[in-house]
Amino acid sequence: MYFPLEVNEQLANAMRAAAEFKVEVEKIIECICIDENGSIVDDREVYEKMSDNICLMMVDIGRSMGVMLTDIALNEVRRVNSNQSNTESHVSK
Repeated sequence: MYFPLEVNEQLANAMRAAAEFKVEVEKIIECICIDENGSIVDDREVYEKMSDNICLMMVDIGRSMGVMLTDIALNEVRRVNSNQSNTESHVSK
């Protein structure tokens, strides 16, 4: 059985944006910014928590995409089964 699986464009864009954002946050985590007075400007823990939250967002987006793809696949299965049932009922008559 072959059928196209289309991914929702907005969800795909959201996944790309979240991945790009996570990369930038990870860069911030890797370099703790210090100002000219030697004080730490950025709180590493805040950015680590942000990174974890972005990861959770990505998982949620992926779950939504998976549900949509599964729905497409199941609709195709139902369509094929319906066509086979209709063909069998005409043959038996």
